[in-house]
Amino acid sequence: MTDILRSYTDLSPSTPRFHVSTVLQSIINALPLTFDQSTRAVLVRLLLKDLKTLSSKSRLFHKDAALALLALKTLGRVPVGSEPLTEASSLCTLLELSSSLYKEDRNASSEALKCVANTLLLYDHARVTFISKEVSGGEFCASMLEKATTPEQLFTLSRIMFLATASPSSLILSLVEDKRHGRTIIDVIAMKIDIVLSNVLGNKAFARDAMSELLKFSFNLLLHYPKLHGLASASSRRRRSLSISSNSPASMIGNSYHDVVVRTMDLLEVVFSFHFPSNSNPDSREVREAFKNVLVGSAMSADTSLDELVSPLLALCTRICMMDKTSRKRVREWIIPPNLDRSYPLDERDDFLGKCIRLLGSVYHLRLKATVGEMLYAACDCDPSILSSLIGYGHVAGFLFNKGILSAPPPPSNDPHSSQRVVNPITGTYDTMPPGGLNSHIAEMTEEEKEIEMDKLFVLFDRLDRSGAPPPDQRKTAHSTVKSKRTPK
Repeated sequence: MTDILRSYTDLSPSTPRFHVSTVLQSIINALPLTFDQSTRAVLVRLLLKDLKTLSSKSRLFHKDAALALLALKTLGRVPVGSEPLTEASSLCTLLELSSSLYKEDRNASSEALKCVANTLLLYDHARVTFISKEVSGGEFCASMLEKATTPEQLFTLSRIMFLATASPSSLILSLVEDKRHGRTIIDVIAMKIDIVLSNVLGNKAFARDAMSELLKFSFNLLLHYPKLHGLASASSRRRRSLSISSNSPASMIGNSYHDVVVRTMDLLEVVFSFHFPSNSNPDSREVREAFKNVLVGSAMSADTSLDELVSPLLALCTRICMMDKTSRKRVREWIIPPNLDRSYPLDERDDFLGKCIRLLGSVYHLRLKATVGEMLYAACDCDPSILSSLIGYGHVAGFLFNKGILSAPPPPSNDPHSSQRVVNPITGTYDTMPPGGLNSHIAEMTEEEKEIEMDKLFVLFDRLDRSGAPPPDQRKTAHSTVKSKRTPK
């Protein structure tokens, strides 16, 4: 709309500030299709130019910066006409504003960073420009991330770093290997997660969003760094402070990678304990009402689900399990320790394993149910035999059925317990097997004990029938056609 453009160009240093605010507010309140491509582009360039020269002799004063940046952010939400924001000079201006305005106007500084985040989200090529030497946006925002303390700052900066590392680049090598003020980016992420975690437990605004973006940024580093490191030349590695001793991704990143694995497991423990206290049923009214109360006390949308918040963390743990054998074993032994007390049903435990098993039978949390199953499956080498042996087929029958495994898989050949005990297919607890084997065990059972075991089997069969399992005479044929799943390297 040319009227708004004309109103803005008519502004001068002598214009009353309330009138400047009115014009800027009209840009903010305008509908997305109010401006055509050329008008939007002109307004974007004018705002950038005036923001770069904030002073009492300019169209915009310092106190107008926050509203002007909000107007610029609003214009930048529509791709058509906002291309000037992708230019190196524009990105540099926004980064300079976020730094120079930080002390005197935190709100304006935050709006400048949000303009950058929106631009990187809308334009892939802007991400390349952003991390170029001309802008050095990745290094700039990494330094700001280290200084950030509030959830909103951490959310915006983590979102920018997530977008800047979406594709492999030398920035990722620099972030992981080079130290700034004695810390690598992994050390910074670990510190910020501690800060965000306390804010999450306190239901602070933007805390959960900040946690999500930090984890997504961490995922990009885990995804791209091992490949980039393998492509780097030997000479460039000599100047790096990180010592590499093997080809394993875990050893490539050394202690930093170790910290990521430990931190992920710690976060899972805390998040599950917070949302599923003790041995509570995840589908219970109490759990759902408690989460609604969390939403009320936060800045999240009322239609946000628990699945949306927790699933990305489980997906990160699954990815860690898929990356190398060492990490996979560590995660598996953390969830299912070798000395696990199996004297009572696993689904009644109040630890992380018990919560996972109860989620596998959830009706309300279908996405969480699936991601928990995938995490356990990955931790068990993507081997259904190992999964059933460690947890009990009764708990994972539905998950395995969805993968095309229609009957209980045979025990694994390398099962450390195969020569000592067998796992009850319903509860996952150990059954004491007499020397004579299964037949002797059955023969020594009383009629009452046999009826109890039959009831357990009927529960399992009923569960399979309700999940849509084919008739028994078709299961063997169908099972023989299932292709073997690829085991992670």
